Amino acid sequence: MKVRMRLLLAAGTALFLPSAGMAQDLRFYINGGLSLPADPAEFPDLWNVAPSFGGGVGIRVAPEWELVGIFHVQRFPADEAAHIDDLLLVDPTGEVFEIASLDGRDATVVTLMAESRFHFPTRFRRLSPFLAFGAGYFEFAISPATFTPDGPNQSSVRFDEEIDSALGASVGAGIGFDVTPRIRMIFDSIYTIGFTEPVSAQYLPLRIGVGIS
Repeated sequence: MKVRMRLLLAAGTALFLPSAGMAQDLRFYINGGLSLPADPAEFPDLWNVAPSFGGGVGIRVAPEWELVGIFHVQRFPADEAAHIDDLLLVDPTGEVFEIASLDGRDATVVTLMAESRFHFPTRFRRLSPFLAFGAGYFEFAISPATFTPDGPNQSSVRFDEEIDSALGASVGAGIGFDVTPRIRMIFDSIYTIGFTEPVSAQYLPLRIGVGIS
């Protein structure tokens, strides 16, 4: 019985730990850049371009194909003037007040994606253009906000955080350049969609990064 258990443990370890050859194909990524809000229309209207950063790990499963698990965070600053023009406050009596100032209401998007990347063969061994598409977790969160009404004897109004999580999908392209046999510079733009309610949230990142194997 003990011998059988040891064999099962050994088999399980062999399944879940990468082999020496597989470990050589691993590449660790870190990148950053900017993300442009794209859709729905109020996304670019009410929020500004976001800084973006993230990282992940990839493994070559074939000469042209790579599987990548990657995590990104984008924080879109609220456009205060646009929010003030777009929103109105209504008190319990039904009286409408314009907004004098806004504090908060930034939008943060977090994604955790599984990507497939197809690397095109080229005559230049150091260059690696690729197409990427993936799916995974998408979270859209709007930070708490304080609205100050533009009216006499009116107190500020506090709005709680809003969070919506949904399935996400991504498609895009990039190019890698081998600086050394183990270090690669990468430029990519992977259009990302979150199937949030009532409409999908979409943005376009422009990133530069490093891959280390």
